Amino acid sequence: MQNTSRRAMTNDLQQRLTALTKELNSMTSKAEKLLSRGRFQKFLMNQEDAGVIAGMNLELDHIVQAFMLKGAIVTEVAVEETRRTVEQGFSRTEATIQETKTYLQEAHSELSGKVLSIAASSERTESGMQDMKEETRGGFGRVLSSVSETEDAVHTTRKELSGKLDVISDNLQKSGAAASDNQTKLLSAAQLQLLRDLPRAQARYDSQSRGDARGCFEGTRKNTLNEIYNWINNQDPNTPPIFWLCGLAGIGKSTIAHTIAAEEEEKHRLGASFFFSRDEADRRNPLLVYPSIAYQLAVFSPDLKRLVAEALEQDPDVGLAVMRKQFQKLISEPLAAWEGNKRTLVIVMDALDECYPESGAEEILVRWAAELRRISVPLKILITSRPELHIRAKFQSPSLRLISQPYILHDIEKSIVQADIELFLRHRLNEIAEEHGTPTPWPTDFELRILVKRADILFIFAATAIKFIAGGKRRDPQARLTLLLKREAPKATSKFQEVDALYTQVLQHAVGTDDEDDEDEDDMDTTRQAFQTILEAIVLLRDPLSSGSLEALLSLNKGAVRNAIIHLHSVLVVPEVLEGQIRVFHPSFHDFLTNPKRCIDPQFYINPEESHTRLAKICLKRMLAALKEDPCGIGNPWLYNSEVPDLRKRVEDAIPPHLRYCCLHFASHMSLASPNNATLSDLIVSFCDTKLLVWIETLSLLGDADSAITSLRIMGGWYKKTPSAARRTRDLLHDAHRVVLQFAAGIRQSSGHIYTSALPFSPPCVLRQHYASSIPLNYVLRGQPSMWDTCVCAIEDSDPLWSVNHSADGERIAAGSSEGHVRVFSSSTGAELALLEGHTRGVRSVAFSNDGSRVASAAEDGTAKIWDITTGMLLATLQEHTDVVTFITFTLDDSMVVTTSDDGTLRSWHSITGAPLSCRSGHDCEISAGGLSPDGSIIATVTDAAIGIWDLHEDDPLRLLLGQSKDYSSIAFLPDNVRLVSGSSSRVICLWDYRAGTSLKVLEVQADVTSLAVAPNGTRMALPYQREAIQVWDTEKWCRLGVLEGHCNGVQWLSFSPDGSTLASASDDSSIRLWDCTGSLPSVHDSSEAKSSYGHACIAASEDGMCVVSVSGRGRSLRIWDLNSDSPPRNLSIEEYSDFVLCSANGQIFVVEGLAKDLGVYNEEGYDIDSQRLRLWSTSDLKCLATWSVDRPGGASCTGGAAFSRDGSLLASSQLAPGFQANQVSVWSTESYRQKLTLSSHHKDDIEGLAFSTDNARLFYASTAGYGVWDVGSGAQIIALNAPDRASALSCNYFADNKLIFCLRRLKLTLSGFTACIIDSDTLSEVQKFPFSPTGRVEGDISKYRLVFLEDKGDRLWECDKSGTRRLCWLPQTLRSASRVKHMVLSGDLLIFGLEGGDIGVLNFEALRGAVHE
Repeated sequence: MQNTSRRAMTNDLQQRLTALTKELNSMTSKAEKLLSRGRFQKFLMNQEDAGVIAGMNLELDHIVQAFMLKGAIVTEVAVEETRRTVEQGFSRTEATIQETKTYLQEAHSELSGKVLSIAASSERTESGMQDMKEETRGGFGRVLSSVSETEDAVHTTRKELSGKLDVISDNLQKSGAAASDNQTKLLSAAQLQLLRDLPRAQARYDSQSRGDARGCFEGTRKNTLNEIYNWINNQDPNTPPIFWLCGLAGIGKSTIAHTIAAEEEEKHRLGASFFFSRDEADRRNPLLVYPSIAYQLAVFSPDLKRLVAEALEQDPDVGLAVMRKQFQKLISEPLAAWEGNKRTLVIVMDALDECYPESGAEEILVRWAAELRRISVPLKILITSRPELHIRAKFQSPSLRLISQPYILHDIEKSIVQADIELFLRHRLNEIAEEHGTPTPWPTDFELRILVKRADILFIFAATAIKFIAGGKRRDPQARLTLLLKREAPKATSKFQEVDALYTQVLQHAVGTDDEDDEDEDDMDTTRQAFQTILEAIVLLRDPLSSGSLEALLSLNKGAVRNAIIHLHSVLVVPEVLEGQIRVFHPSFHDFLTNPKRCIDPQFYINPEESHTRLAKICLKRMLAALKEDPCGIGNPWLYNSEVPDLRKRVEDAIPPHLRYCCLHFASHMSLASPNNATLSDLIVSFCDTKLLVWIETLSLLGDADSAITSLRIMGGWYKKTPSAARRTRDLLHDAHRVVLQFAAGIRQSSGHIYTSALPFSPPCVLRQHYASSIPLNYVLRGQPSMWDTCVCAIEDSDPLWSVNHSADGERIAAGSSEGHVRVFSSSTGAELALLEGHTRGVRSVAFSNDGSRVASAAEDGTAKIWDITTGMLLATLQEHTDVVTFITFTLDDSMVVTTSDDGTLRSWHSITGAPLSCRSGHDCEISAGGLSPDGSIIATVTDAAIGIWDLHEDDPLRLLLGQSKDYSSIAFLPDNVRLVSGSSSRVICLWDYRAGTSLKVLEVQADVTSLAVAPNGTRMALPYQREAIQVWDTEKWCRLGVLEGHCNGVQWLSFSPDGSTLASASDDSSIRLWDCTGSLPSVHDSSEAKSSYGHACIAASEDGMCVVSVSGRGRSLRIWDLNSDSPPRNLSIEEYSDFVLCSANGQIFVVEGLAKDLGVYNEEGYDIDSQRLRLWSTSDLKCLATWSVDRPGGASCTGGAAFSRDGSLLASSQLAPGFQANQVSVWSTESYRQKLTLSSHHKDDIEGLAFSTDNARLFYASTAGYGVWDVGSGAQIIALNAPDRASALSCNYFADNKLIFCLRRLKLTLSGFTACIIDSDTLSEVQKFPFSPTGRVEGDISKYRLVFLEDKGDRLWECDKSGTRRLCWLPQTLRSASRVKHMVLSGDLLIFGLEGGDIGVLNFEALRGAVHE
């Protein structure tokens, strides 16, 4: 019976396997067809290939599932029949399982070879094939094994076939279970695409970018490799998880790392590898390290693939986030959630010293140190590097020293290393002899010993020598060896003397110095010049290029590059494929060529300054010739980059690699170029005249708009030093720098933003005038600043900011918020670098360590914290204070942190461990502020009554500074280490000699001095002025120089940059502003003293927008604009404080509501009732026509609870009803000035919105509880209806036919939930609703049945009507900082904003929306 069943199963299986083989042959044909295409076609089709491969992946999956399903019944029968045999012969079953595994590996390797060869055509193809390989491994590999087994069994005996069928039966059962399990873990197409789109570098140990990199030669480096393998295999939990392999350049670190990575991959323990290279942008970029590792971990394990994909699904942009967040979301959390893994997982990171910038390498080390102990997976991290200072310092820090095992490669006994080098040389030379037919033994022992001696301990010498000997033009290795041995080493003193001599020999041979052939001297000169040009480009380029791209960059004939470097394959990586990037084989070659003490042959020495000058010129020439507007043919400049279909392919087609390189890196070459180079100066002039904006547009398309900020700063700085610098070019560079600083957020999102928003909103500067023809639509009618503000950059936060400070190098700014977080920003670009979270209340003070590695924060929660600035890791929490910690600073040597507190104590702490060191209490009251003297010896503390002067190391204060002024609140030291300035809430500043304890000067400053800052050079001082502004003083003449305006709420903290050129201010308006203090400042007479300052409390306009009326932020004056004329606005002073104004449709009259303080009364419960006055004014002559009194709850104004009739004859306003609710409405005649009606609402909630029908017959109201309509003639309420949800009405309006009403409401239960409703005027039912929840605030007005609002971070203008929501344009910070619901009005074709300076901004709204949506 068993044999009968087995035969039936065999027949069935053979039939299914025959069909399966046919289908697999078809799939193989498709794969081979893809593989057989030319490389160029593969490159062009890489996008399409990803889809083809995904389809092949699905087809394979269907084939496997069909095969499994058809044989399921037969398998079950066979399994049941063999169950007893399996139970009785368990050991035999184990053996067959092992045999099956062997079959699987062999068959799977064969298929993987084909799949991966196709994948090599492009990065996208590689990821697609890798996904296919992983997802079919469980089932498809077993199927191939079964195919192989069955074919063999057909030609063997029945006994052998029966044995194999036992294996197949058992295997199919397991395969079916595995396939079922894997099916539950399959990723969606969207998840797979997110993984493929994860930004990453080609930095695997075996990546194509590493060329022909190899591992250690067999038999060499045994001691070192054994040391590493023993460390990996050591399961002791106390074994350090990090192994640091440190060694000099060229000693063989990368070769060892390659060997370990390859061996561990064979053992299926290599989770990821990342081999850094300073010659390639992606392989030196620390921001690509964690995404690259995460991608490789996803490939390593299906479970990790799912976890990483889920992380990307939650945050698709996490690959672009700061490194701390990348690590947390892509590595730490997935590894922590990876259940069931107990095997060691190895990660190899090579050449960490080539990571740029250095802080990136430091972040990598500290992040691993912080997280390794928290990850349950047994990780082993192998890191190699040169012994660079910044890396040594990190490994010597307490956090890394305890979890790392250092291994100094160059400390190994020289004889051991040379023995390895001799073994390597002997074997490789034997291979060369065999390949060339050279008689053996070759070379002689004497020749070999010379090579070994010259190599010393540097494997790079041995590797380069082998490449040189094997690469002879005449294929005569003996001639090359003789040349290498007979040439005397150049006289040099470098420790790399022998390597330098070898490099010199290679170069001399490459240019023909050793050739006997006679060649025309002119031709030789030309050849050598081309050789030098190509070589310096390869060596100095910031990113490597292919030979074709190098030829395009250098304007060389096709093939010139490869011909020139044909003899340099021993020192350069030259891929066989034309598209491959040519780069230096080892960094020591770059170091040799650019060091005149090492490269003493003048024909090869590369003078960095001269060469960078040439490369800067070349880049500018290429950009002048090739850059053009809209290079990708997008056609619509209003589109965001993310909205352009196939943008990546368009960019690749329109911007070739050499042009991309020029755009990104020309300024880097210019920063190292020769000063005062006339040709370079002329090229800058031409570039600024014709290509400046196109270049910025191109950078946006390339996804690197922020680099324009740095590039323009470099270019401007270089050009300023040119004696013949043209004023117009200087202005163009200055204006462009200001534009990209102010409009960077928009430029990042849209390449056309430079034309659609940046230029239109810029002041009438040289840049705007010069490129005026590039503006597609002049929709900004009013509101551009008259000149560039002294504020060069505004950095916005989500919460009020209470503290700010510069790093010692001036490159970074730290800011503490009212909600307890600290953010670190780049001072040059405003980009956020780190977010530090941990405090539970507001941060009162922040400070950088002097080495820039840490940030300290002091908070109202009674704690201070010390953070690692690079990783964001919390290093220590200081918890001895019992009240608010008011000030924190590092001592000059960074050994201690000093804090002050409202508990009256001054404390010092260890700056690394956070251990308390001392506590001093010389004050009997709260210490509100502190400061450290420039020489670091004195600490000053501030209380209401006195200023304490303390020696840093003494327990008692040296003295107390007491003066006539009290209420001290702030201090700042002058750089002479003798004087300090104190500020007080009594609006005076005092100058002290703090060493003598005497007062030198007392000055009135017209402001509460809550913060003080003195420039490091001691020439200027900054302090708040009337809360929102900043006054700057000359500290030599002690006079005020000017006032800086821009904040719209109180200034809390000030900090000068180390060079005194920039002032940073933190404000309650949730922003940091950076002010240029190098030039003249706005005079006092141009400041807020002479303006209708502090913005607008409310703004209103006539229906056509031509008449605009606003109430100032101070609420005591009005401004009236006639936009039909160019005349300045008229000013009107009013008696009452007001924050509401409403204009009639025709603009002839307007009403202002003001608070009459003298009429305040209280109700029975004691709540105050403010009597408000409504004053009706004539627009033409500013005459007050009528005054009415309206009672409201204390402090309330009518906001939306007022409305003019369409013809302006009636005015309705909500007021108090009995019971003290604002649920009554008074209706006045604007002609007789008498009250006509008092209307009562059925709803008890405050009435917040009113609107007359166009025929004046009905009056609609909206309250939190619902809606209602009155008959204006009779005063009767026609209908009332409860609203479906509780929401405040912000604005409402009747449609022209009076049948529908448009109402904007804010939901009560959320701050970000808004609904635009269309309401039937007869039934009050909501016939249409547009709910939306912007991430930012909603601001706007309704006109023509549309809502206009600002969403997201407040920087984008949107409109909403019954057809949906649409984005319009980006708005600069000057417009949105002042905007609130009452500060923006849409009237006619115009959108009108109130500006902080008291002026207004006007956009042609209809023209704008027409251009955007055409």
